[in-house]
Amino acid sequence: MTPLEAFAGQVDYCIKNDAPITAAILAAIADSVSTDTATGAKILGWTGHPMFDALPLRITGGVHHLWRHGLVPELAGLFDGGGTRASNADAMRAVFARHDAALLPWLDGPPQTNEPGRSATLMTGLLEIVARHGPKLEILEIGSSAGLNLLIDRYRIELAGVSVGPADATVHLKPEWRGPPPPAVAPEIVSIRGVDIAPVDAT
Repeated sequence: MTPLEAFAGQVDYCIKNDAPITAAILAAIADSVSTDTATGAKILGWTGHPMFDALPLRITGGVHHLWRHGLVPELAGLFDGGGTRASNADAMRAVFARHDAALLPWLDGPPQTNEPGRSATLMTGLLEIVARHGPKLEILEIGSSAGLNLLIDRYRIELAGVSVGPADATVHLKPEWRGPPPPAVAPEIVSIRGVDIAPVDAT
């Protein structure tokens, strides 16, 4: 698999999972990357497996970091879900040229991804486990990053009419649901632990 094939695969995955902005960002990177920059040369000359190494997500994390810090205003249309594919690629090309040194280190390691919304998906699986094997659960997470999903028992999660977690929780998760609801069972989470080789302090 070539690096550009990995980008195409990641774009397809994002489209299928209702993440159109991330898909557009990935497409803009793929359309603009070249050996004119050190970052582009490293991407195109990637020696590992670009998908297994999460290469597309590594550089997307770097671009997102620049956006979050207000350093790439030319990507406003892209992050707002607008722009054409050609204009987005032009804007991304300018970002690579101007921020090459800042983007290059983002290729050195996989991205740290951890956000509470994933707990809704995790809970869906946990409800299936409880329905089959009983209510008591011990959760062990490898790669827990900032540990936000280790707080799953503190979130109120609503899944197609099935509610789990404290009613007075600060965080309420109610994802769009398609298909039949999960089992209406009550999990009893008795232990939650996680590890990560490079934990992120979310405070």
